[in-house]
Amino acid sequence: MRLFVHHDGGLGDVLLSLPVISKLRQTAGTLHFAGKKEIGLFLKNIGVADEITDPGGPLYLPLYSGREDGRLSSMLGNFDSAYVFSSKKNSVAAEGIRKNIPDTKTILTIPDDTSTHAADYRFMQAFGQTLNSLEHNMFIDLPETVKRHAEDALRSRGHCFDRPLVSVHAGSGGASKYWPLERYLALAERLITEENHFVALFSGEAESGDFKKEVSSFSGRYAKHCLHVCCKDLTAVAAFIGLSDIYIGNDSGISHLAGTIAKRAVVIFGPTNPAIWRPSGSNVETVSANVRCAPCDPKVALLCGRECLLKISIEDVYASIKGEGRTTGLHP
Repeated sequence: MRLFVHHDGGLGDVLLSLPVISKLRQTAGTLHFAGKKEIGLFLKNIGVADEITDPGGPLYLPLYSGREDGRLSSMLGNFDSAYVFSSKKNSVAAEGIRKNIPDTKTILTIPDDTSTHAADYRFMQAFGQTLNSLEHNMFIDLPETVKRHAEDALRSRGHCFDRPLVSVHAGSGGASKYWPLERYLALAERLITEENHFVALFSGEAESGDFKKEVSSFSGRYAKHCLHVCCKDLTAVAAFIGLSDIYIGNDSGISHLAGTIAKRAVVIFGPTNPAIWRPSGSNVETVSANVRCAPCDPKVALLCGRECLLKISIEDVYASIKGEGRTTGLHP
């Protein structure tokens, strides 16, 4: 069976759908993933997708305009069934795909209540049941060559795997979800100077030039204890996180990636609801502040003082790393 999966969301959103996509992969002879290029490449590298295309490319323009196109129709006509992940019930993409693949199912991505985890919500629509513990704890397997490259990069910086390795991603695709960078760097400094940890600091395309300069400057000051990983290859980023003893980050796509590969992850939540949006996996702990206005719409959070994040102290996160902190209940 040839299966077509359309998911044009960001990394975190796609990874919340990964339990569904992976289960579909088990029965599909060929799985074609239409999504953001870097995410498609990652899914192909870990063996989830066989073929990939970018729905933002010219091939897919007729899908959103509603006009007929022979090339797109011919391509879609090669598939037996399709799944479209969308935040809208009346998805234009789903309707366009259904014209060419009659057996098309829409999976809504945003739960209609505040207690159902997004991964469970999607899995229930696809298969009529919630995820079991094994399906929630989906640890991905990376190519050995990528793992060795990450190991070599760390060794070249002086890390000999004789002390704990901590991965830190202080960025996020949403500005309202940032715990202050200066607090991340102060936390990293404490882990280096007080705990003798080696720290890998990540930055990617979503982060500003000033952000990267600060991270690079910090890495330079602690040259024998820190590596700045500036990389957009998600498979390579996953390899570094997989080698780490602990990962620390905001509510971001990279934190969802950590949920699939990190030994342990501590994720800081502000305006978004961890009960719905926390990364899957029993290896994930969340830190959040007890403020009346959280959770809220992240767009609203941009207009306020972000008390939900600023009330989280360095000591709060440090205590969580040490296993003594304030965390939300783990998702089963």
